[in-house]
Order: sequence, then structure tokens, then C-alpha cells
Amino acid sequence: MAPLGLNSLNRIFLLAWTAGVGWMAERTPTVGPLPSPPAPGPLAAVPVAGLRYGALALVWLVGVVGVLAWQRTLWTTMGAGAGFRAETAHPLSLPRLTTTARGRTITAETVRRGWSPLATLRVEAALETTDPAAVFELEITTDGDPAGKVLFEAPDADRRYVLTDGGGDVESVLTTDFRAELLEVETPGTLAVVGSHARYDVAQLPFDAARLSTCARTTVRLAEQVEAASGNRRGVD
Repeated sequence: MAPLGLNSLNRIFLLAWTAGVGWMAERTPTVGPLPSPPAPGPLAAVPVAGLRYGALALVWLVGVVGVLAWQRTLWTTMGAGAGFRAETAHPLSLPRLTTTARGRTITAETVRRGWSPLATLRVEAALETTDPAAVFELEITTDGDPAGKVLFEAPDADRRYVLTDGGGDVESVLTTDFRAELLEVETPGTLAVVGSHARYDVAQLPFDAARLSTCARTTVRLAEQVEAASGNRRGVD
């Protein structure tokens, strides 16, 4: 079973936390005898129910801030385990992670694709050269009936490698050796060459450093393959 991603844990915690606070609001009596007369002052005119709901709202807010801070700690710890360092960011946001491998700067951050409410892990490596012929999108999926052209699949057919966008001279990038490397990648996601970057998008955030390392290594290899193919085309021209 794959580890839960940060998105799943967030939803589970926030739903449970909101339900718990709502339950407390319903269980707390709204009326009842006061143990002693209220003290004079501005708070004496505030309804007891208003104070109660205000206190519960504060408790809920503290819980939400707590889970965001906890998520940030998990994210930076995961990055450190994969050799990434966190850039400076807002205390309650996930910072961008950076590292260097094989002479390239690699970044990892969370983004949102389209209208999806779920965050996507995006690992990127810059390309030294750009080539319009190498722009494509390759999805690694376990879907038995994927949308797109299936280029190849794992021997046990549990993963398919599907061309979902572009194409160009994709065959020169997906050499036999590189395909063999991709067959070892078990994390479903989308490999793409966009503009001056090679990227790997994973819809559900990995919850361990090993998966992040795999994504980074695969992205670097994709960048190298694109540049090698571009160099070969320029040599032919």
C-alpha cells in the first residue's frame, strides 16, 4: 500500500478536527444556572453562547495552524532526507526545495494543475538547450485504459507509459536504455518537457525521501536525454 500523501492527511485531519469542534459546540449547554452573578464590565453584556462559539472558533483556528506547521515540518524533513534544502518562505507555506545533482539545479515544490483542488509535487531540472521538437508529455499510469498513445509498458503490465501530449521526435529521447530506466520507476506521474525545463509531476505527494529522490533522478535523466537528442539533431543538420 502506498504511503498517504500530505493532501490525504490534511483532509483527514481537518475533517476530523472540524467534526470534533462541531460536536463540542452541540454538546455544550447553551443555558444553565450561573455559579455566581456575572462581574460588571463590558463582558457582562456578551451572551454566553457568543463566548462559547468564539472560544471554539479559536480552538479550531489553532488546530488548523498546527496542522499546517506540522505539514511544513514533514515536507522539509522529507526534502532533507533526499538531499534537498528548503528556501525561505512564509512560515505556514511549503517552501521550495532545491538541490544539485550531476551538475544541475533541481527544484521541488507543490503546484496545482488546472481546476484540481489537490496539490501536485513538481520536480524540475533546467535544460541547457531548448528544442521545440522535444516538447512532449509522458504519463506513467496504472490505468488499464489510458487516454493517449501507449508507447510501452512494464512486463507485468501494471504500469503503462502513455504519450498524452506533443510527440515530435520523442523516440530519440526515449532510447532503449532510458526506457529500461523508466520501467524501474514505480511512482505514477507525468514526465514532461516544457520550455526550458524537464519536469516530473506527481499528483499525490510522496511521503518519503526515497520517492522524492527517485523523482529527482528521473527528471535529471530526462533532461540529459533531451539535450543529447537535441545535440544529435543539430549534428545531423
